[in-house]
Amino acid sequence: MIMKIITDAETIEHLWETLQTEPRRARYAWAEKEFRESFQKGWVFWSDIEDILIAMDSRLDSHRFRIMHFCEPLGIRFEEVHYRPRAISTGVMTFDALRPEYFVQLLIHLERLGFQVDTQRYVDILLPGILPRARKIFSAAELEIFWYKRTRFKQEDMILYTEKDKLYQEYGEPLKLKSGFKLSLGQEHEPKPYSLHIRAPKYRERPRQTSVTCPECNYEWQKSDPESSLLHRREHKKRMSWLQPTPMPEMLAELDGKGSGAELVTWDSPQWKHNEMYNRALAFKREFHYDFTQWKSREGHEDLDVHGYLFTGTKGEIVGAAAFRNRAEGTDDSKWALQWIWFCPRERRKGHLVSRWANFRTLFGDFIVESPVSEAMQGFLKKQGDSFLMNYDR
Repeated sequence: MIMKIITDAETIEHLWETLQTEPRRARYAWAEKEFRESFQKGWVFWSDIEDILIAMDSRLDSHRFRIMHFCEPLGIRFEEVHYRPRAISTGVMTFDALRPEYFVQLLIHLERLGFQVDTQRYVDILLPGILPRARKIFSAAELEIFWYKRTRFKQEDMILYTEKDKLYQEYGEPLKLKSGFKLSLGQEHEPKPYSLHIRAPKYRERPRQTSVTCPECNYEWQKSDPESSLLHRREHKKRMSWLQPTPMPEMLAELDGKGSGAELVTWDSPQWKHNEMYNRALAFKREFHYDFTQWKSREGHEDLDVHGYLFTGTKGEIVGAAAFRNRAEGTDDSKWALQWIWFCPRERRKGHLVSRWANFRTLFGDFIVESPVSEAMQGFLKKQGDSFLMNYDR
């Protein structure tokens, strides 16, 4: 994505002039040695940061480009750290420092600006701790490091600007540097520049991403985005397991042993039954745009007042679900309510509910139907002569 950084005209002017000059000979090996020492401590002190950066690119040695202030809009936060005190009662010195991964993130952004900071060295130092598949969660800095080799010099543009209304004003002719970076300055008819546009050497415009909703699973994803496409494929496979269900070995075994009793789900039912109930409750929530999922968890719960029901088709596949709750709070009597009911689209109006309605009356007595009630359910209740049940209000 395009990175937009708000700054002042003096900084823009300085970068425009400085990036067109050649830095002095770099001391990359010395800078790496200094970083490795900081890496062992777990922190890179501000005083060390200045020395390391200037050793790699002498153009960073200027009061006109304040690196610490540059970090703020990038979300790179310095933290206050202290050496361990010798005694509890003594004072401590405070130092501004970055965690190593955030220092490397800073290098990535300085490289995107056009500075020759040899970021690859530092990425290689941190990558071994990031690459293992056991690492499931990344910070923003770690994610940048993880992607670095594939995105180096291919990232989208950086734009530094002074005011939002000048962000997309006209630029002058792009200036191509020896490093391959292209700079465009926005200054037309003004004494001071108002923006600086920086393009990476290997940047290629990507296909425009468009939002697509899958007609089968109703999942919205971004076309031309590999990560979004991967997430869609994963989600599609999950959703189709209840949108177009196939027989489950566990349910087939229960049906063989318990018959229709296998469809009932109570607090002590197997975990897989609770998982199937949760999936259908989630589908119900998405289809009717409710605020929460009306089944407590995939693992089950010790709630004696909630019973679920898994409707099975002719082949033993789970085609829908319903949930009942005992609303007789604090009494010995039972007063059950049908909270929600959901069928996969292909199995609607196939008689699954009407064939079990009498059994529900046996199991849950004179139960009520909680509102809101869909038009289809209203029509069903009228046919059963139970339209009065729709008047119940929680």
